Amino acid sequence: MTTLWPLPYAPPRRGMVPSGVLGALLHVLLDAPLYPEMHPFWPWMDNPFYGVITYDFTIGFCLAGYLLAGVFYVALWLQRHSSTGPSRP
Repeated sequence: MTTLWPLPYAPPRRGMVPSGVLGALLHVLLDAPLYPEMHPFWPWMDNPFYGVITYDFTIGFCLAGYLLAGVFYVALWLQRHSSTGPSRP
């Protein structure tokens, strides 16, 4: 079977909930400096993070993370498909 992303991945069930919670919290912390209507400490209606970093910095940070993840993905793909290394199913 050929897929667009050919690396096999089967996440362990015990890691799904913590990953989801951490992802939600990090998403709030990433958005909080950008939007005054965000309330990261609800029911406290203040946003102490608003304006701490700029929109351009946030976009650059996300883009750098995306590119770094791409580099790691390509490196892992090359490692698994190299002719000299051990092949894994």
